Amino acid sequence: MNNKINIVIVDDFRAYRQGLSAALSASGYRVLFECSNGLELREDLDPKQLPDIVIMDLDLPDAGGFMSTCWLKERYPTIRVLGVSMINLEIPIIRILYFGANGFLLKVATTDQFDEALKSIVRSDHYYSDLVPRKLIISIEKFKTMVNLNKQSFLHLSETEMKISKLVCGGLTNRQIAYELDSRANTIDQCIRGICRKLGVKDRLGLLLYVVKFDLLDFDGAILAALRANIKYNLSRD
Repeated sequence: MNNKINIVIVDDFRAYRQGLSAALSASGYRVLFECSNGLELREDLDPKQLPDIVIMDLDLPDAGGFMSTCWLKERYPTIRVLGVSMINLEIPIIRILYFGANGFLLKVATTDQFDEALKSIVRSDHYYSDLVPRKLIISIEKFKTMVNLNKQSFLHLSETEMKISKLVCGGLTNRQIAYELDSRANTIDQCIRGICRKLGVKDRLGLLLYVVKFDLLDFDGAILAALRANIKYNLSRD
């Protein structure tokens, strides 16, 4: 099975992509080529010999991993994408899955784990794991079928509601958000429920997917703000 799987590796760290290429080649995969960003991917991709799977770094310069995944799925829907990153954070994982990736792995994964992920994607179109459970994939697919969502609803949120939405999307818990905003966890919980009702979604995951769908936040900024808030919260508990 491995001999039939053609791979392309997109990563801006040369040593990493060369090492991964060598490991996968030794395991029987055919690496068609490696490139450092999405622009090189577009230039080097040969429509006459498409890869089965593209291993896509999420944190790329010049046409980053998210944009490149969208581009691939629009033009070559048969190509599967395995997203990879050094960081295990909810936002980038959910974003790359929403844009059409078939699975996600941390870059520190072993060759055996890459082998398992690639085989699973070829066999069943998805790679399920602790980071990407089947339930998450199903929730994302169900969300994509929702037709009653309106971008304008987010713009009608109050300033406080937008702040809370940003911190939710950064992955903070209700307690952490409450500390950041000098409030109470149950108050934050009620506020999040109210935000979800206004946006027409069910829960925190729905809120995040809504924001991803309409590209409503600077996601790097949201992550940074959440990390800062998390540090402040943890220091307050010491």
